[in-house]
Amino acid sequence: CRWWLDLERRHVQPDLIIALGASAARGVLGHSVKVSNMRGKILPQPGAASVLVTVHPAYLLRLPDPDRARTECQRFAQDLSTARAFLEGTAHRTSA
Repeated sequence: CRWWLDLERRHVQPDLIIALGASAARGVLGHSVKVSNMRGKILPQPGAASVLVTVHPAYLLRLPDPDRARTECQRFAQDLSTARAFLEGTAHRTSA
């Protein structure tokens, strides 16, 4: 589905793409990554939208340990906060 992704990127021209899980990260980045190593980091892409890799929400729903689930949900929320801060910074830079 790379052609579809490329078409969407061309039309939408996002500042940031959030890749939810390893499959999404592979599709967007073009290579496999370990989500635990890349999670929560803004990855600038030359000539394209930056990428933030995080877990897929389905992963959070399948965690059997309630304490771990709570921790992982908090980390997921932090990842989304990172995305928001990045986008707010991008909006500030383009409007100034």
